[in-house]
Parts: sequence; structure tokens; C-alpha cells
Amino acid sequence: MIGDEVVVESEALHQMPVSKLQERFVSVYGEAPRSRNRAWLIRKILWRIQSLKHGSLSERARLRATELAADADVRLMPAQRPHRSFERSNSSLRFQFWRSVPPVRNRERPFFH
Repeated sequence: MIGDEVVVESEALHQMPVSKLQERFVSVYGEAPRSRNRAWLIRKILWRIQSLKHGSLSERARLRATELAADADVRLMPAQRPHRSFERSNSSLRFQFWRSVPPVRNRERPFFH
């Protein structure tokens, strides 16, 4: 459960301008933020405050996360483009779909009269 202190801090953060949020980020993390996005700053600051207050992940959870990350298949090269025959068939399906949709421009629009 989130403590009252975190809720009060959240309300205070939502009232701060971005420059003050950046200062608060530096005081919590010890380094300058990489973004000026207000929502991102608030989310990261609150996560850190809650983490410091209630504790972070257990050592067992950290080890398991490391194992899962090591086992993950990470793509080193971008996916290849689909074969030309697939593109052609896909575009023809798209064309058939749009041909089945009735035109919109023939609607009567009373607010333009």
C-alpha cells in the first residue's frame, strides 16, 4: 500500500513546474534527468521515492530477472522485409477492403446549409 507521504509528495510534484521537477530528480537520483517530459519525471521521481521508502526488489527477484534477461532472445539485426509476393497479396486485400467501404462524401450535412 502506498503511504500517505508518497501521496502528499505526488500531489506536490503535480503542482511543480518542469524546472523544479528536474531539480527534485537530481536530489533523488543524484544525476541530471535525460528528459524534460513532465509525466516521465513525475513517474520516475515517485517510483524512486516509493522504492526508497518501502524497499526495492528482493535479491531473489533481482537474480531471477537477470536470469530471464539473459535467456531472452534479443534481436541484433532488424527484421527483413517480407517477400514481394506477400506485399502484393497484402496490398490487394487492402484494396479490396477499401473498395467495399461506401463513400462518405455523399452524406447530407445539414450544418453546412
